[in-house]
Amino acid sequence: MEEPHFRYVVEAIEKSNVRLGVLMQAPELALSRGFDRQLFFKAKEGGAKFVKFLRELLQQRLKKGPAGPVKDIFSFLQQCKHPDSSTGLSPIEISTETATFIVAGTDTTSTAMASLSHYLSWSPRCYSRAREEVRTIFDSEGDIVFGPKLNSCVFLRACLDEALRITPPAGGPLWREVEIGGTQINGDYIPAGCEL
Repeated sequence: MEEPHFRYVVEAIEKSNVRLGVLMQAPELALSRGFDRQLFFKAKEGGAKFVKFLRELLQQRLKKGPAGPVKDIFSFLQQCKHPDSSTGLSPIEISTETATFIVAGTDTTSTAMASLSHYLSWSPRCYSRAREEVRTIFDSEGDIVFGPKLNSCVFLRACLDEALRITPPAGGPLWREVEIGGTQINGDYIPAGCEL
């Protein structure tokens, strides 16, 4: 998003996600012969802008070939093989995977980091413990990189997992399926297989 002419993509994704979020909660709206598209016309416009951006992005990148000038997500996807047939991904499959990566990466990391910072700022005890863990494991700020040392920051990871649990950056509901035997919620029995 360094180039200003691509900044509209984040807003387009956000608008499109409004409709998708509602349809996750009320899927019957999708069965109403386009009523959801009329109700959420800005979401439809946002989705169309995103699809156009994605097509242009893919066309430009695919012209550069499988290796491309640098190793990127496209070079990885072009080298992927189906486990059953050993064939490569089709352009449609590459497009779908790319859309998933773009949507998943637009604001989830920043939301997770903002949540982690917020919760740690409200708990001086946890903040101090996380800070000391990092300062004990790493000699300097420049040493903090992905790898075994970062993976050994168990308390920091627990804090991040808890921030993600409390404030998930997902745009839609995080359904959970009731396990075998069912469950009781506020005195009501919910049978196995139901999504809550």
